[in-house]
Amino acid sequence: INSGKENGVKVGDVFVVTRKGEELIDPDTGESLGASEETLGEIRVTDNNYGGKGKASACAVVSGGGYTSGDVVKEKNKK
Repeated sequence: INSGKENGVKVGDVFVVTRKGEELIDPDTGESLGASEETLGEIRVTDNNYGGKGKASACAVVSGGGYTSGDVVKEKNKK
């Protein structure tokens, strides 16, 4: 992922991977109402200093799959 130690990412952090879905448009006004979002799974940080500059992290798949460039990675809500 394109965030690492420099941004506070720690080894063991878990992230949710999502993909933006179809944009919803109001048929009367043509105004965007946002887009749906599909949850693809979760990843865990294994190296928060990938490349040696602290700007990227290597991750392992915890669940799900089918990840591609452009998918969105969000910090998993902590309970």
